[in-house]
Order: sequence, then structure tokens, then C-alpha cells
Amino acid sequence: MFTQRYLAFLRFLIRWEGATNVAPGEDIEDAYQRAMPFAFCNHPNDSGASTMMGVTMRVFNVWRTAICQKPRPTADDLRAMTFTEWETIVSYLYWQPLRADVLPFDCYALALADWHWHSGTTAIRHAQRLLGVEADGIVGRKTVNAAKRLMGTRERARQMATQLTEQRRTFLANVVKNKPLRAAFAKGWDNRLDALLALFEQLDLNDEERAALRKRQR
Repeated sequence: MFTQRYLAFLRFLIRWEGATNVAPGEDIEDAYQRAMPFAFCNHPNDSGASTMMGVTMRVFNVWRTAICQKPRPTADDLRAMTFTEWETIVSYLYWQPLRADVLPFDCYALALADWHWHSGTTAIRHAQRLLGVEADGIVGRKTVNAAKRLMGTRERARQMATQLTEQRRTFLANVVKNKPLRAAFAKGWDNRLDALLALFEQLDLNDEERAALRKRQR
């Protein structure tokens, strides 16, 4: 059973990796199926080369061969990746290593998870520096406890989630500066981060606030 926090992350990934909005109440696997025709990419300036719903061929190969002990996959295998396999990769390689379900507040967990999805342990190290703990790239007890200590309120969590996201924006700007061919992705990255910042305002709501939000969205 997926947590609401994790479902919010999957919806965000499908929106930005599959160019498909997940409708309110829509089954997440159905949304994945709708997004599949738009989710495969092989941009010449993308260091990840072939990707499907954000999963690169390199990651998919490691997943299939080293973790699942299956034959080396082809590009066609990647393009046909099922929802179950995609979701398992997201959970096993990106969500669980962050201990994302025990981090304080949804907004902070999603801010870190989406950066981790794009940049791996670089995201964790940036977060750890902001938290004032050793930047070892591993989310352990000290990192979780520091996050909980510093984010006692929703407002403070949103501030830190925003700070982390803006640091990610600076990081990506430096990527473009050092690797000009990546400029092709700069606008999309900015739009994604803007959408992530907007999403923070819809997370960590109480029942009354959630009901008011649903009413506005009708």
C-alpha cells in the first residue's frame, strides 16, 4: 500500500517525466499507462541517453542485471518498462534510501526525493550541509533527527524545502554553465522546480485546509 506522500511523488514524476497530468482520484498505474507514449526520450545532449519515465538505460541495466539477475535489457525493453518495474525502481533505488517516509513533512521529503531522482547522492549531500550534519550522502539516524529538530512546524519545513529547491536551481545553473549543451534542458528544469515550489503549498494540510483545496479545484 502506497503512502499518500509516496503517491504524491509518483504523480509528480509522471507529470514531469511523462508529460501527463494525473487526474484527481485516478489510479496511478492507469496514469502511467496513459503517459507511456510520451515518456521515452533519447535526446542527443542528455548524458543519460535513452530514458523511460526518467529511468536511464544505465540504471535500468544495473537494475535488470545486478539486482534482478536477469539478462541485459535492450532499448525496446526499456521502452516497454511496466508500471510495476518502474515503481519498484523508484522505491528501491530512490525513495527508500532517503528514508523519505520518515523525514518530517511531505514538502521536504518531496523536495529531496525529486532532486535525488535527478542527481543521486549529490542531493543528499547538499541537504546534509543545510542540516548541519556530515555530508556523507547517506540518510541515517543523524540526518533524520537533524531534519526533525530543525523542522518543527509546517512553515519551517516549507522554508527549508524551498531553500533546498533553490539550491538545486543554482546547482543546475552551474551544470548548464559548465556544460553548455545542457542549456536545451534549462527551461524545463526551471519549470519543474517552479511546479515543485507550487506543490509545497498543497502539502501538509489539515483536514479543513484539504477540503477547502478540493473545493477550489472543482
